[in-house]
Amino acid sequence: MSPNLTAIKLGQPIRYNRPGKTVMGDTWSTAWGADGTLFTIIDDSPGFEMVLQTSGNRNLAVGSFGNSAPPDLYGSMINGMEAYGRGGQLGADGACWKGNGITSMDRTLYLSVSRHWYHVKAYDHRQIARHCSLVKSLDNGQTWTPHPYKAEPLPEPLFPGARFATCFFVDFGQDGALPEPTPHQADRYVYALSNDGYWNNGNAIHLARVRRENLPNLKLDDWEFFCGCRTSDEQPLWRAGRPGLEACYPILSRPFHFGQTGMNYLPFFQRYVLVGWHYPQLSLENWNHQVCTWDFYQSPTPWGPWTQFDSHTWEKEGFYNPVLPSKFFSPDERSGWILTCGDFNTWNKPVEETLYTLHMIPFEWVST
Repeated sequence: MSPNLTAIKLGQPIRYNRPGKTVMGDTWSTAWGADGTLFTIIDDSPGFEMVLQTSGNRNLAVGSFGNSAPPDLYGSMINGMEAYGRGGQLGADGACWKGNGITSMDRTLYLSVSRHWYHVKAYDHRQIARHCSLVKSLDNGQTWTPHPYKAEPLPEPLFPGARFATCFFVDFGQDGALPEPTPHQADRYVYALSNDGYWNNGNAIHLARVRRENLPNLKLDDWEFFCGCRTSDEQPLWRAGRPGLEACYPILSRPFHFGQTGMNYLPFFQRYVLVGWHYPQLSLENWNHQVCTWDFYQSPTPWGPWTQFDSHTWEKEGFYNPVLPSKFFSPDERSGWILTCGDFNTWNKPVEETLYTLHMIPFEWVST
């Protein structure tokens, strides 16, 4: 029987910014490339060493950590993604582009992008997201297709609407490599997840999959969505295309508790891990991003049943969007590093003081 996760031990956060290294921005989703490079998304950023600042910050950008590792990560820019807009640039729909998840699969990078709306008070200060698409790069992030025109929406988003608006990929390891034995047909399918249309404080997590050979097509009809389990044998039900998207059933549901997030598979534990994060003191009247809670969930399958095994609240730092790059797991998978960003309301402080930068947090799993 595989070990059961019972808790997580979080170490002291380490700031990226220090003399000779500077960055501001958030998200920090990662993809482990075939050559060992760790690619990363940076949203709302002037880039590493602030190289994009003179030409205008970017809604999203793509960078690289190369083969560096925490606590001595060193980042560099790959693509400023200017087609997706300068910092805060809105389209005719009143939204801007944001990057969500990224993965490397068979030497191709896939980046999830969607339309985000700022400060919609009717949504209790939740930043809403809609109309997600995947874009791909065959040259390690130098160029991407498709791309928008002057930061406007793409005419035909891959996942229209809210149900799959913040796509992240399930992280199995380097460039789609899989452990032995291979779990849950992951040799045939690429799995992805999304909340129900919010950057922060969403209500539910949905699951989808696509056959590995069809992923490059970037077509909705190739995707299947989890629509619950048969009661007789608990086998998942999948439905393809637009009907599946409209009928998808949550793998996790908890109102206001799921910001956009990813999922990892841990072969040693034979468990999937997901970190739900939210601002517990956010409401129509309250704008508190200094307090953020991380809830840790585990499951034997990508679709559940999911159980919460730990929780941690950052009372002042506001750390959000936690990412667990599989590249930084120890060989026995019992420890690793979390990448995250702190309170974005400190964006205007000096680079040596702001929390709105990359932080690295060491962790250890506790199991029985």
